[in-house]
Amino acid sequence: MRIGIVGGGAAGMFCAANLNALKHQVVVLEKNADTLKKLLITGHGRCNVTNLKQPEQFLENVPHNKNFLFSAINTFSPNNLVEFLNNNKIETMQEDNNRIFPKTNKAQTIKNCFDALASFNADVKLETEVLSVSKQDGVFEVKTCNGTYFFDALIIATGGVTYPTTGSTGFGYNVANSFNVDTIKPRASLCGIRLKNTPTNLEGTPLNCKLSILEGNKVVATNLGEFLFTSFGVSGPNVFTLSAKTEKHSIAGNVLSFDLLPNLSSEQIKQTLKTYFKNNATKFVFHALNGLINQKLAKFILAKCDVLENKQCANISNDELNKIAEALKTLRFEIDNFDNLERATITRGGVSVKEINPKTMECKKVENLFFIGEVLDVDGLSGGYNLQIAFSTAVACANYLNGLGGN
Repeated sequence: MRIGIVGGGAAGMFCAANLNALKHQVVVLEKNADTLKKLLITGHGRCNVTNLKQPEQFLENVPHNKNFLFSAINTFSPNNLVEFLNNNKIETMQEDNNRIFPKTNKAQTIKNCFDALASFNADVKLETEVLSVSKQDGVFEVKTCNGTYFFDALIIATGGVTYPTTGSTGFGYNVANSFNVDTIKPRASLCGIRLKNTPTNLEGTPLNCKLSILEGNKVVATNLGEFLFTSFGVSGPNVFTLSAKTEKHSIAGNVLSFDLLPNLSSEQIKQTLKTYFKNNATKFVFHALNGLINQKLAKFILAKCDVLENKQCANISNDELNKIAEALKTLRFEIDNFDNLERATITRGGVSVKEINPKTMECKKVENLFFIGEVLDVDGLSGGYNLQIAFSTAVACANYLNGLGGN
């Protein structure tokens, strides 16, 4: 069978590595001058290649369309990937939160392995941009900048629209739409959140607290962890997780609420402040907050509550105390929206999973047309989950084409 793979990223190259060269003639079409550009920057260049959890626990970290992955992740799990790498002479190491890295601490190690395996099974064509795809009489005609190719089966592994410098343009969505396959409008995920009127004096301030996105009084998503204020809003691990946990396509006009002291109730905060005020009557109120939260944030909250920093604790009224305690528990900012797609880690959206057979990754409407990796509308949290999604969907497709899977 003549098989074409559009895209030489993690999903495309791993699929090529797992196809049977004795059964198929495989061609990978990659528009860049090299393969796996996005993989090289994952994990800050170290490549957090997977997260070593059992399938059930793994899926708990896939907040969007996790049921679609059930078959693929059980067929090719994180343990299977580690075994695959070890069998190909790549030693791995486990770090916090079950994250797996190559022992070399270099993404290049993974790239070299995948390049070698894929090149053994496939003809990898670099600087070969696909211009159009069509199908006639059961054969796919793929026009590229370097000529036309004909395939019996076609695998779309073009990724999403994040990190456009790596070549991601959303071309796979165009292919899907040309065959009347539904796609979900993309948005940023694992990304920062832009705020309206971001306080410039807080830029660069790190925090560790509970964040919640509110739509009216309804909690849309919530998460506890580290983040920091930026020039446009907030970013960092806690915010990235919050963006992934949010199903909504847009959060414009919603509110981001900060619980700065999540281990204390409002009443406990009030009592803590009252005790401090009583025992430190001549000290400034600023010192009371400076012992609880970041110095810059303490200044910001006092200004927000119209309380002078140098006001003595003995002179703080009950009304002022209540305002300060409320701000510590529910500091709120109006949200502009998710950060721009160009700066996001992962694309939410893409080819609708309702259009795809979850066991084979074959399109239900078009025989022998497959979609794998980030082009699909399925994504996980940060920590190796999204690369594993790419690998598991790639193997599901390869197994089927090798005659090991089925409908």
